[in-house]
Amino acid sequence: MSSNFVSFDKKLKKGRFSYTIKNAISDKDCEKIINTYEDLDQFEASEIVNSGDAPQIRKSKSVFDDKGWIFDLIWPYLKQANHFADWDFNIDSAENYQVAKYEEGDFYAIHIDSLGTNGTKRIDPQRPNLNGKTRKISMTLNLNDPSEYEGGTLRLLGAGTPPSEKGTITFFPSFLPHEVSPIIKGTRYSLVVWFLGAPWQ
Repeated sequence: MSSNFVSFDKKLKKGRFSYTIKNAISDKDCEKIINTYEDLDQFEASEIVNSGDAPQIRKSKSVFDDKGWIFDLIWPYLKQANHFADWDFNIDSAENYQVAKYEEGDFYAIHIDSLGTNGTKRIDPQRPNLNGKTRKISMTLNLNDPSEYEGGTLRLLGAGTPPSEKGTITFFPSFLPHEVSPIIKGTRYSLVVWFLGAPWQ
């Protein structure tokens, strides 16, 4: 009796769900990023509320921007992570970064940033570098020391809790569910970037 089953000698590997680089960004640059927006009081409420009786998804403050010197700090690490995590995703642009400020009671419930599919691509003809692209890699940079706050833990579902030291960068696929636990006291600052490419084929 014949079979159409095909066996493969090479076993499937679990792969890496995240890639963390400790001490990537200096204390001086982390503080410069915070002060750039804190000194001008640019942080605005960034709340996401579900309709009906569904719970609130997010409560924090944030500001979006695109300063070149900040992207210059980040891009080399994106290339490093994409290669050494063995993702090799097609990445050719990034959205404006977000500097987030989490104070007491703030949080970000479990969510994903994108599926990376055709249905999640941006339609933005005025910005050709983003038009037709979708989020494929997400990144978070811890801007202040965890001793300055309690709570505010980034958790990647299925991949654990990455290190939270000041200056540490963590990259992960944008389809990976993740959350930031509620801040109990103090203030947590982070910089988030989404890197884009063509939808999965």
